[in-house]
Amino acid sequence: MVSSVELPIDSFHRIRLEDGLRELGAADLSLGSEEIRSLFDSSSNPVPLSPEQAKIMHTQTEGWPS
Repeated sequence: MVSSVELPIDSFHRIRLEDGLRELGAADLSLGSEEIRSLFDSSSNPVPLSPEQAKIMHTQTEGWPS
């Protein structure tokens, strides 16, 4: 397995054609409002989020935890 921000252009095309490349984008890495709510509903968090609060947080952060 290889992980990289940049890959040599010739290797990139070859690996992609061999169906050996998995690209992750912003949509794959950001959290949805239900995932945000689940994160805050953990037993270590004393204040769980309502569904509406989770939607607001998702809108404000675009799903990116900080």
